[in-house]
Amino acid sequence: MEDFGLVIGEDRALELHFDSLHLQGIAEAWWADLFDLKWRETGDDGPDRELIASARIVRVNLDDPEWFDSLDAESGDLELVGSAFLDRDAVTELYEDSLFANSLLVLDHVEVRPAHRGHRASHSLVRGLTAIFRHDIVALTPDTLALDDTGHIAPDPVKAAGLTRHWERMGFVNIPGTAVWLLTGAATSQG
Repeated sequence: MEDFGLVIGEDRALELHFDSLHLQGIAEAWWADLFDLKWRETGDDGPDRELIASARIVRVNLDDPEWFDSLDAESGDLELVGSAFLDRDAVTELYEDSLFANSLLVLDHVEVRPAHRGHRASHSLVRGLTAIFRHDIVALTPDTLALDDTGHIAPDPVKAAGLTRHWERMGFVNIPGTAVWLLTGAATSQG
């Protein structure tokens, strides 16, 4: 495995926490937190840590016949992502290496702290996750909703365009006919 310093940066740390409270069926729920580390010049207490990004991830084994039902039991959004992978041949046309993957890792929710937005912290977080779950297919559905002028939640085309560019830079491609994005092999080579 690669040196994590090269994957997410020398002064960053990625922590994973297994979420045993919110499980349905065979799905594994995890929280991933990315921290900036500030090293002190004196003392042995270790570095100060500042949270810069978090993600809730859900992972299923695609060889288990209950994988889709497990995503469906978790949420409608995860069912949507899972439905894009029911036709593995279509996914393989976009990313041939996905044929050899046994697990699907869904980025269910990614949040970057406001002070760190615009610095691709989410890219660092995803690169760290792909180093850990390096044989998994990685997918997401970008959140393109925002509050409109009346305070109601509505699709935001400007946000959608920005997120499309953001995730494309990381190596994600849209699975045609869906709102789901698949990470191709470009993840560890792009920043």
